[in-house]
Amino acid sequence: MPNSVIPVLSIGQDQLTRPVDQIAYLLRHAFYNPGWTSSYIESYLISMQKLFAECHHNLSEMSGRLREKLAYSLNEMYDGAYHVDIETYAIDDFTQGARIIITDNNNNLVLSSDDIRVKDGHCYIRQTMEGADE
Repeated sequence: MPNSVIPVLSIGQDQLTRPVDQIAYLLRHAFYNPGWTSSYIESYLISMQKLFAECHHNLSEMSGRLREKLAYSLNEMYDGAYHVDIETYAIDDFTQGARIIITDNNNNLVLSSDDIRVKDGHCYIRQTMEGADE
């Protein structure tokens, strides 16, 4: 299998070649991508915001669809070498969280993120939530 490369616009690095960096890039892209950008590539698009809206702000339903899209992309990039799991949980009465866990075929943790929050019907990265101290 050929090595995949993701080109980036950065002074210090012009491409991502390590799988963990590429997976982190994919997750960042999924969070910040607004969706509804092109009907030509819509079926391949990974956008948490779009999925959340399509699922009528149901985090559990959105998480299942996001897991499918991420699993498809990782399978295409790495031929089944990585697996995705997403757990949702309540933080308080008004805030939910989602934990994305990427493991390899030996069940070793490759990347984990529990920084995704949903509060008042909007998705946030934990550090960007105003007043977040969790």
